[in-house]
Amino acid sequence: MAEPPTRGEAGPLYSVGAIAVGTVLGSLAAGAVMLWLNYRNLGYPALANRVAALGGLLYLIIIGIASVLPNDPLLGVAFIALQTGIAYWTATALQAKAIAYHQQQGGAMHSLARGALVGFLAGITVIFAMLLIGTLLASFTA
Repeated sequence: MAEPPTRGEAGPLYSVGAIAVGTVLGSLAAGAVMLWLNYRNLGYPALANRVAALGGLLYLIIIGIASVLPNDPLLGVAFIALQTGIAYWTATALQAKAIAYHQQQGGAMHSLARGALVGFLAGITVIFAMLLIGTLLASFTA
């Protein structure tokens, strides 16, 4: 197994705040992507993959629940808040100490704007994936 990077070797990380901003803009999928990228840059690819898999599964569960509820703007806001809270809590619990240590050692950090961009791109990816799945399902049932 490869050793984790030593001081100064890890790539730039996303802050907990950047993960939260990205999640607001792009759903829990964006938060999972940034957690995955942080673990990869810290030298823990296996842990990164586990976090990504669990984040993706949780996101699918949330989407499944949301799809059976009424289309209400208040529920939409509640689901955004829920996803952001989950991402913030997870990032804090799993990575806040590593991020703080990385910063204390002079490690580079991605900007809040980059976190927002990841969120925006993840959101667009999710929309296109849903459109593709919807189109495929419609073609099979027609």
